[in-house]
Amino acid sequence: MKRFNFQSIVTIMLFVIGLSAFAETKKINVLWVIDNGDSMADQRQLIKDNIGAFLSTLKGMQYRMAVTTTDYISQAGALVQNSKGLTSVTSENDNPSGDFSSLVDAVQLSPTSFWEQGLASAFAAVKNNVDMFQQTNVPLMIIVVSDDDDWSCKANCFGIEPENNATYTPEPVVTYIEYFRSLKKSRGVEVSVFPLVGYIETACIVGHRGTRYLEVQESVGNGIRGAICKDSFAKDLLSVATQIATH
Repeated sequence: MKRFNFQSIVTIMLFVIGLSAFAETKKINVLWVIDNGDSMADQRQLIKDNIGAFLSTLKGMQYRMAVTTTDYISQAGALVQNSKGLTSVTSENDNPSGDFSSLVDAVQLSPTSFWEQGLASAFAAVKNNVDMFQQTNVPLMIIVVSDDDDWSCKANCFGIEPENNATYTPEPVVTYIEYFRSLKKSRGVEVSVFPLVGYIETACIVGHRGTRYLEVQESVGNGIRGAICKDSFAKDLLSVATQIATH
């Protein structure tokens, strides 16, 4: 009978342990919806300042992150790309914090950024990037960072800012709730929404409370909310990371 020596047994055990660890690696996809309005410059800097701690909390996870803006009129949910053409950052990147910061730097003011449509942008980004955001059984985390509410539009999407525009027709929030819920049934993709916005308890001044974002977060489930305020942003962003890591 063939005998295995001790070294062979150890090698086999390490190989099995390695396979087990690989199989248990948690995968997630993350879509950031970042307000590219001119009032959001400080918050975009805060994202860059705190992305290192955010990603450290996700250590050991296999993640992929991309960014779109709230300007649906001009950008229609397109993924932001940096000066080198990069549109996503993964846990395999040599410098994921730096690479992601370069994507945030590429979020710039645009002529129609005054009309924030973060839900429409998220909807389009997920729908148009199936390979990235609709991977079977891989959870999708949507993080919204905005100091205004969502004004996603169904009809007459032109003219002055929507809050003073009597002609535009908003897209019902249920459109987005039902779509994000449907991904669980059709693709096995569990969606969680994390709005970092203004709400009634926040101490800072915002354009409008993020009521529609909060409604989607509560209805889709799993996610938590946080405040857009400078004083609490770092803490709340870390809470989001912790929730994702323990999901």
